[in-house]
Amino acid sequence: MKFTGKNYFLFLVLIFWSLNILYGQTAYDPTLKPGAKWEIEIGAGMNNYNYGYLLVTCDTVEINEKQYVLLRGTSSTGLNECGAVSYVREDTSERKIYFLPEADENLEELLLIDYTLEQGDTFFLHNGWGQQVVDTVRYIEFWGQTAKFIDFGCAPCEGFIEGFGMYSSGPSINCEGYSYISGYEIVDCDEVNEVAEVVPSDAVLVYPNPAGDNLNIAIKTPSITYPVLLEIRSLTGELLVEKPVFSSHISLEMDGLPMGILWMKIIGRDILLSRKIIHLSEK
Repeated sequence: MKFTGKNYFLFLVLIFWSLNILYGQTAYDPTLKPGAKWEIEIGAGMNNYNYGYLLVTCDTVEINEKQYVLLRGTSSTGLNECGAVSYVREDTSERKIYFLPEADENLEELLLIDYTLEQGDTFFLHNGWGQQVVDTVRYIEFWGQTAKFIDFGCAPCEGFIEGFGMYSSGPSINCEGYSYISGYEIVDCDEVNEVAEVVPSDAVLVYPNPAGDNLNIAIKTPSITYPVLLEIRSLTGELLVEKPVFSSHISLEMDGLPMGILWMKIIGRDILLSRKIIHLSEK
């Protein structure tokens, strides 16, 4: 076949398209989507956990001629542990996120997240980890999407996931403890202020934890309506188990699930429960 200029152009298009698929390179995915909701699990010591929601509301406020979105947070302790950042703005052309702790025109905004960082770049993490160096930049599957991951290589210190924010706490500065994103979804703007109340962290019991080949789950919330949905996911959001549950006591076989930290979610019509599970091999 004669290799014409048109064929050459189509050949180049095919190469760029293939590279895009191979490396997960896509157009910039904003983090501060109206209605974005993060569920965050927060370590409380002695294998106890608190958790909360962080919401991007549909409200904006102008500070120093810049438009900021208002973040709203709740937690199982009644404290706004992941809500230290109240006003955040995203510059989509710079691919950066800035924050102000208060709506004060005298405060200077701080750079919270920079999605343009490359391997070897330094960055000051404002959530307590200080100056860090980017270890690797790669693409991962996170909550059903291929996303750019800027990894500082100092687990559990931090990493940036384009479109989702910080690996530990989304677009929030500090969860006051060891934390992970254990849930993510986009809710309708009209529903942002109608999210179900966060239930106490002891509303669901999992044992033994760490677990071997079997895990027992006891739901201790009397007002829950059955059936509910049980999900087990990896830390990157990969769905491993999904099954309906019709009673408050569940026995789950762990055989075939990956070792390490997993996330369990109980999803009901008006409630959401979450716990971290540590899966170890049976000795």
